[in-house]
Amino acid sequence: MNTDVKAIFEQSRTLENLEGAAVLMRSLDKAPSSLRALSDFVTKARKSGNTEQFEEADIGRNNVFAVSPYWLFVEEGLNLRDVNYDRAVMFKHAYLERPQSVPVIRVKPVVVEGVTRLKIIDGHHRFAGLMMAIAEGASFQKITVEEFEGGKDEEVYNMIESANSLQLKMVERAEGFKRLIGWGHTIESIAQRLGVSLVTVRRSIVLANADFSIKMLVKEDKVSGDVAVDVINECQGTDRDPYEVLMESLKKAEGAGKTRVTAKFVSSKKKTGLKPKVIRKTFGDSAENNGGADDATDADTDGANQQNGETEETQLHPVY
Repeated sequence: MNTDVKAIFEQSRTLENLEGAAVLMRSLDKAPSSLRALSDFVTKARKSGNTEQFEEADIGRNNVFAVSPYWLFVEEGLNLRDVNYDRAVMFKHAYLERPQSVPVIRVKPVVVEGVTRLKIIDGHHRFAGLMMAIAEGASFQKITVEEFEGGKDEEVYNMIESANSLQLKMVERAEGFKRLIGWGHTIESIAQRLGVSLVTVRRSIVLANADFSIKMLVKEDKVSGDVAVDVINECQGTDRDPYEVLMESLKKAEGAGKTRVTAKFVSSKKKTGLKPKVIRKTFGDSAENNGGADDATDADTDGANQQNGETEETQLHPVY
């Protein structure tokens, strides 16, 4: 994470600009638990001379409010995505030049050390860009936010499904699946909710449980996600180290003038009757990584696999 963005997120977790409201709030029996209740609290607090801004913009089924940016904070470890500095800068320029075009940030009221804060659920890059714009002299006494309703599982589903957010990389989505499994969701329920195959979820969990070094190879686009999962599965029950196998394969790829390991560079001890072009993909690597020629040879349509009599268990690279 870029140091500037990291500093913005860390600063958001302080109460530097909310000290007066924090003192009053901690004197309450219960801190406000919704945007409406927080709005009522601030309205009363103003009568005591506090100036933290929080006003209703349009109370309807979406619970949209106008708030001071300083109520918002970034919960450490919540976002599945690695923060993209360039995207944050893009939003900075949007806030400086055309703020009305920036999608609303979705927040969830939570109590942190006795003080209600607005945890960002959808809009981490937007928030970083906003605070960059403020640091450069822009004035935003209030921004529009929308209240998010749902538990931690819905927060994860929102990150996977949100159309306003940067598309998740395969490792990030796999980590989301792993969180949901840890909270009691089943492979079947995740697949049904997101409209993906059972095999996609299963193989994603394998990737999420992989060693950090392997996940970094996938994140850095040095190894395709499907190849990583295949190698991990093949090395189970043997003395072969999947990371070492992938690194050897990377050397082969680089020797051939490539920067990324695909299936043809992996020496497999298993034999398969399938030709590379009928092996399908779980993660859609070619779509995410600009689709190299090597990737294209690994993909095919559902119909071709059905004609070859493949089942869910025999498909090496199933898609959704």
